[in-house]
Amino acid sequence: MRNADSAMLPPAAAAEVVRQDGGWPETDPHMLRIRRLGARLFGVANCLIVFQSGDGQLACADGDGVGAEYAFCASFPLSAEPTVIPDMAQAPAKRQRGAAAQCGHIRFFAAHPVFNHEGMLAGRICLVDHAPRPGFGISDVQA
Repeated sequence: MRNADSAMLPPAAAAEVVRQDGGWPETDPHMLRIRRLGARLFGVANCLIVFQSGDGQLACADGDGVGAEYAFCASFPLSAEPTVIPDMAQAPAKRQRGAAAQCGHIRFFAAHPVFNHEGMLAGRICLVDHAPRPGFGISDVQA
C-alpha cells in the first residue's frame, strides 16, 4: 500500500497509520500532512494520529524520535470525548502511568476522537508539547 511519495519520507517524520489488512503501520504522506498542519495550527511540539486496529489495539509504531510520544498518547484510554490536560505536572495520577511516567518532557496533552464512516470510534488526533498550556481548553480542541 505504499505509494511513491511515502518511500521518500524520512523515518523521523513519518506518520504511522494502520494498514487495511491489519498489519503493522506504514508511512502515509496524507497523515504526515495532517500532523504538520496540526502542530503548526496549535503551535505544539508534535501532532500525532493514533488509530485503533480491528482487534482493539492502538497502532503506535515506534519511530525515530516519536515512538515515546506515540506510546504516551496510547497510554490514555480511547474516548469519544475530547481530552485536555493543560499541565501534566498538575495531573499526578495520569503522570504516574506507564508511558506517561517515562515521558517527563511532555507537559501538555490534548486529544480529539476520530470516527470512521460508520460512526464508530477509530482513534484520535493528539497534541503534545514540552510546555504547559494553562489557557488551552476543550473549545480549542474542537476548533
